[in-house]
Amino acid sequence: MTGKATWFVDPPYQVAGRHYRFGSESVNYKNLATWCRSRKGQVIVCENEGADWLPFSDLADTKTTRHGYRSKEVIWTSGSAVQSIKASAPKEMEALQSMVAE
Repeated sequence: MTGKATWFVDPPYQVAGRHYRFGSESVNYKNLATWCRSRKGQVIVCENEGADWLPFSDLADTKTTRHGYRSKEVIWTSGSAVQSIKASAPKEMEALQSMVAE
């Protein structure tokens, strides 16, 4: 492949994913972090609060399918994409977070 790509990575969550049939126990997060950092282009990695295999930033506090439960979603991106979005478009970021939190 020539040029750049956008890589969207959404693995089983390191902490919350341990209950899945094919969950976090089967993932080598150190190797996954190295792989994510080595991609050319934009990289977006989704995770849940408590993950420590990349320096994640808070994204949103969302309702789950389980009554009364919430999930704190975090994100890591290559470069400073999240900080750039927050700085240049605070109203759009706030709208996104409110939609996800509903």
